[in-house]
Amino acid sequence: MVGSRLYHGGSRAVKAASEPILFRIRAARSLSREGRKFRLSAEKSSERRARLESSSRAALASANYWSSSENSSNTNKAWKQNFNNGNQNNNNKNNSNYARAIRKQMLDIEPEELFYAYFDCRSGKRNTHNAAFFEENLEKNLMGLYRELVSGDYTPGRSICFAIGKPKLREIWAADFKDRIVQTLLYNRYRETFHRAFIYDSYACIPGKGTLRAGERLETFVRKATGGYAKDAWFLKADVANFFVGINKTILFEILKRKIAEGPWRDLCKTIIFKDPREGVLIKGNKKLLASVPRRKSLYHTDENFGLPVGNLTSQFFANIYLNELDQFVKHGLKRKYYVRYVDDLVILGEGPEELNDCYAKINFFLQKNLGLHLHENKKELNKTAVGINFVGYIIKHHRKYARRMTMANLNSKLEAMLQSGSLTERDVAVINSYLGLLRQVSGYNKRKGLKMRLQSIGVELDSDLTKVIFRP
Repeated sequence: MVGSRLYHGGSRAVKAASEPILFRIRAARSLSREGRKFRLSAEKSSERRARLESSSRAALASANYWSSSENSSNTNKAWKQNFNNGNQNNNNKNNSNYARAIRKQMLDIEPEELFYAYFDCRSGKRNTHNAAFFEENLEKNLMGLYRELVSGDYTPGRSICFAIGKPKLREIWAADFKDRIVQTLLYNRYRETFHRAFIYDSYACIPGKGTLRAGERLETFVRKATGGYAKDAWFLKADVANFFVGINKTILFEILKRKIAEGPWRDLCKTIIFKDPREGVLIKGNKKLLASVPRRKSLYHTDENFGLPVGNLTSQFFANIYLNELDQFVKHGLKRKYYVRYVDDLVILGEGPEELNDCYAKINFFLQKNLGLHLHENKKELNKTAVGINFVGYIIKHHRKYARRMTMANLNSKLEAMLQSGSLTERDVAVINSYLGLLRQVSGYNKRKGLKMRLQSIGVELDSDLTKVIFRP
């Protein structure tokens, strides 16, 4: 078996899941010389800041500080307020008392918090040019970013824009690595606050709630709505039109302010939201493909007060927060029991078409009035559940679930390219394992058997359960 590669379970991933804090600390310790330097520097910085704040408070308490303004009737006199004891006077303003300047409130973060945001951000992206460039001077760059954030001087850098053609044509905006660290910092700080406020049946960009869980939840709802598939039920499937480019930044910021009470963190949200990614943008990739993105789906043709860049962590996070307004309306206003949303796709189950058409009209009105959005009139689906619901990559029917034809077409296209090359790369193995995992969740055993036979033609073997690649030449 010389030259072969065996693939076993991800013990590191299991350890990370069972002992996340210990795992991260161990990994942080072994990152690099710069990482260890930064950790020591962060600890010293924290200690120095604590001593400085303590001495500053003592100094302030030992002196009399006054705020003052000129007396309108006599410019040589001033009204003064002593903040220590409450005394006021109108003495001549040319005296030896002091006027205290009010310091701007600073972002309350520790250097370690920023370091862990960096660690999360760099996961899976360490080989990118921006990540490698940032890591060359890790301590200097992280501490510089820390000072920018604490002082309120942080400004996002330029973005990279490119287009992708699959699974659908869309515009992608990649923030600078430094900015992705800041986005991760914000997300880590507030994700639990907002996730607790979401309804249970909101999916996408939430840990443990991806397409698989969304599909399983809809399956459960179909089974319940039909009384165990014993009676008819109807479904309404709708799509929010031009969702990401249609988000109103002013409305979004007002929603965020309800949960984020701290001024500096609000300011950081505002900086990220209202940053125009088109300023100084670097275009990469196929420019003709980028130019073919429809105007209604492109940030290039959107008013500056609208739209979030697809590709940013905060855009995904903020998008869920934005449509949580709709989720709350559907669950508590319309009182719909069987409702599932994945990003901008939503499904509601009911007893008949009349009630679901009424839901559609009310949802559309709510979106227009409160969020400045609307439902895509050409993507409305209304039918019996037995026909099948096309949702999050699955066709969900009574008693069974299938992978979509487009999903299988994409698999066949990729597999054909792999077979022509005569071997699999590490990335190819990851792609195959991903599709095997998807097919395992649906009625796809025969498709997995067919995949196994095609892979054997180039010497690739799957495990006995047909769930992953275990050998490749």
